[in-house]
Amino acid sequence: MIDIRHRSFEETLLDCESLGGVDLIVTSPPYPDARPGQYGGDASHDFTWPDYQRLGDHVARALKPGGFAAINIDGPVRFWRSKKIGSERSLIAFKLAIDWAERVGLRYVEHCAYVRLGTPGRFDPRWRSGWEPIHIFQRTGAQGHFDRWGATLERKTQNANFSGAKRHGGKVVCFEGRTTRYNERRILTTAIEAHVGGNSTDTGHPASFSPVIADAFVLCYSPPAGLVCDPFMGSGTVALSCVRNGRSVIGGDLGARESDGKRWADVARERVEEIVNPAQRALFA
Repeated sequence: MIDIRHRSFEETLLDCESLGGVDLIVTSPPYPDARPGQYGGDASHDFTWPDYQRLGDHVARALKPGGFAAINIDGPVRFWRSKKIGSERSLIAFKLAIDWAERVGLRYVEHCAYVRLGTPGRFDPRWRSGWEPIHIFQRTGAQGHFDRWGATLERKTQNANFSGAKRHGGKVVCFEGRTTRYNERRILTTAIEAHVGGNSTDTGHPASFSPVIADAFVLCYSPPAGLVCDPFMGSGTVALSCVRNGRSVIGGDLGARESDGKRWADVARERVEEIVNPAQRALFA
C-alpha cells in the first residue's frame, strides 16, 4: 500500500489506527523555531507544546502493540526563559521524551544521535551543533520487530574485530549466532552519520530528511512487507525508503513548497511514482 495525501498529522495517524496500527512511525515534526509560513500551504505557523503532546497521544494509538516510533526533534538556541541568564538550548527534545514516556505511557527504547555532516552554519559563541536527537519509543504489548543487522555500513578500518566476537574461517562469528563477512560491513551504532539535506533530488524543502536516517529505521525497525507511517512527510524521503525496501507506507503533510506553492504531499507522491514499477502502481491508494 502507498497512501500519501495532503492531510494533517491527526488525520494520518487516525487512518493508521483504523487500519489496526502500523509497525513503525518515523518522522521529524516541526521544530519550535519554525519561522511563520516556513512550511507553506496549510501547515501550522506555530507548533507549540500542546501540539507535541497531542502528537504523542495519536502516535501511541496509531502503533500496533510492539510497534516503534522514531522521532527526530531538536530546538534552537534562544532566550527561552530570561535574557538575564543568557541564551539557552531549547529543552523540547528532552521534555517530549519524558512526557511521552511518563504521561503517554510509551516505552522509551533508545536515544540516537543524528550526526549531521556537512558545511557548518553560524555557531558563535558556542561550538557548532553537530547532532540532533532521535528518540525511539515502543508501544507495549508485544515484542515488535528489530533486526540489528537490517541496515549496515561499510567498515571504516581494515583488520578490525567486532567487540564480543572472534575471527573464524574468514568470517566474524558473533555470540548471538549471527555471522557476517570479516572486514566487509559493520553494525550501526546509536550515532548515525548522515549529510545534512542528503536527498538525491533537491526538492527545495526547508528541512529535508536524510535518506540514510530513513533507511536505518525502516530496515531495522519494520519487518519485510511491514507498514510504515510518516505523518510529516515533506518531500517523501521516508516514503522512498519504504518503496525501495519493500514496505507499505502511509503519510501526509499540510505544507506546500514556498517557490511555487506545490503541495508537499503531491511532491512526495510524484517522487515515489518515478521509482515504482508497473506492478507497484496498483498499490497507490
